[in-house]
Amino acid sequence: MLNSGQILLLISVALSGICSVLSIRGEYLKRSRQVFLLTNLSFIFLFAAFCFLASRYITSDFSYINVFQNSNSLKPLLYKITGLWGNHEGSMLLFLMILNIYTFCFCNFSNYKNKIFALTVQNFLGFLIGIYIFFVSDPFLQFSNNIPLEGAGLNPLLQDVGLASHPPLLYLGYAGFSLAFSIAITAINLKEEGVEWALEIKFWSLISFAFLSLGVMLGSWWAYRELGWGGFWFWDPVENSSLLPWLVGLALIHSLLSTKKFELLKNLTLCLAVASFLASIFGFFIVRSGVLSSVHSFASDPSRGIFMLVIMVLICLTGFYNLIFKGMASKTAPIELGLISRYGLILMNILLLVILSFTLILAILYPLILDFTSQHKITIGEPYFNLVYIPISLLMAFIMVYTPFIKWPRENILPPLKKSSISFLFSLIITCTIKYLYPEQLTLRPFFGTLFGLWLITSLLWLLITRFFKKEKISKGFFAMAVSHIGFGILLLSISLKVSFEQEKHHIFKLDKKLDFAGYEIKLKSYNIGKASNYFFQSADFLAISDDGKRAILSPENRVYMPKLTKTHESDILSKFFIDFYIVLGESEKTEKGEVLFPAKIYYRPFISLIWLSAVIIALGAIISVLPSRKNI
Repeated sequence: MLNSGQILLLISVALSGICSVLSIRGEYLKRSRQVFLLTNLSFIFLFAAFCFLASRYITSDFSYINVFQNSNSLKPLLYKITGLWGNHEGSMLLFLMILNIYTFCFCNFSNYKNKIFALTVQNFLGFLIGIYIFFVSDPFLQFSNNIPLEGAGLNPLLQDVGLASHPPLLYLGYAGFSLAFSIAITAINLKEEGVEWALEIKFWSLISFAFLSLGVMLGSWWAYRELGWGGFWFWDPVENSSLLPWLVGLALIHSLLSTKKFELLKNLTLCLAVASFLASIFGFFIVRSGVLSSVHSFASDPSRGIFMLVIMVLICLTGFYNLIFKGMASKTAPIELGLISRYGLILMNILLLVILSFTLILAILYPLILDFTSQHKITIGEPYFNLVYIPISLLMAFIMVYTPFIKWPRENILPPLKKSSISFLFSLIITCTIKYLYPEQLTLRPFFGTLFGLWLITSLLWLLITRFFKKEKISKGFFAMAVSHIGFGILLLSISLKVSFEQEKHHIFKLDKKLDFAGYEIKLKSYNIGKASNYFFQSADFLAISDDGKRAILSPENRVYMPKLTKTHESDILSKFFIDFYIVLGESEKTEKGEVLFPAKIYYRPFISLIWLSAVIIALGAIISVLPSRKNI
């Protein structure tokens, strides 16, 4: 017998299925009122199902298997709620919920002329994912008897504020690209002329890209704090799966610029619109199919991957069938455009982003294919990404510097060179000064990363300042572009400086014994053993005294979480003027003399907080783009 949650989910999925059938039968125009009604009802029932499961977590109702496996009564309320999506079944329900939120907003607030057809496609996507959840990944399953009195609890690594924000923001990015997919399929099938479809895709893609940027950043920040090694987590294959739709979405946004301006690159834009959602589904498949093992991966049953693969193939076939057999022929009159033009540089940037996407897919899939075919396990890590991503990122930064100075149709190469020469010389002087002062730290690759990052930042700031004082018009689109590109420059600069000046040390501390490290005198002052609501802890208080006499206490902990007695190491971080001082505590030991020894890892991470800031600035540029236009700045 079905319980309340299953009934609500089933009704929502059935309504989405009925709505999608109208598109297949070609009756979407005749039944537009029914499409609106079915879409809104589907959202209401799914929202009710989601709230029902959330209430089971809040009240610690362990009659539900999903609640029992991922919660216990000792957890703080925040982690009871976030435990809902800290597992495979709950995260799939959250993704479907967010996809339906986008569908609901598109249904009620969009003025797109072919909205009805797009809604039927969107409901088809929701129907496929809903069927998978109901039959293969049901979060509403209950114990038939012997209901446990206490839950098993959530993975301690997921009991963090990062879990409260990282997956929802990531899914807001993933699911938003479903509208780019649906509108692209609509434009192809209905042979739309003009660029209304491109403007609609641009609006939803920018919103999705902003959320995805914040989601990727929070995932990196969460891993940086939680995994206890002081780096940022960019090379894990599961984390890279969220970077893939970010790259494809960025290529889509750049392609939309040319489509909007000249009605060029229509087919490329449609292809990237479809690919952006396919990349999101691919990322979802990698994380939740169980084919990869990672701290970020929620699935442990690879058999579910078969069903997810079927859904992914169906969506891929839908997209590729429409692109190949129904793709729109370009009716735009040819425009004489050269490589040295804004159009040419944007096209080059799109090509570079596509190359980065393919190299990322290779890095994710090749180890899996090799493991499956030959049982050899390999890891593609930082050296591969440094070799591929650094030169391409530098070239992209160079293109970003020149694009604002170049006209759309054609341009002579000399005027842009002259306009950007002042900012280049300024950046070169600063970079060479850093190299002179720190010759061993600033090696070749960080040198060019610092130079190009500074050049991009200063050239755009100089351009904005000069236009402002000359009282030239600064359009909203140009200002948004400048903000996002400055964010990319900060990212390039911060990674280069962080890699150059970071330090780390392993040391065994005794009480009141000092260590001099990275401009700090560090002493172990005390240690403590205690109990919190759902874990036991051993903490150590380190006094850090900087060269200028300022004092700070850092208290890293070793924790043992109940009820599974899972051990974790919780770092403590002192952040000061974009510099992080980071301590992770090891397991304490006693000597024969009775002294207590505390091994610790100490990290000095300068400029790493600028990485998180850069992602926020990039997302801010995307948000500015979708704000209502009032007047030029």
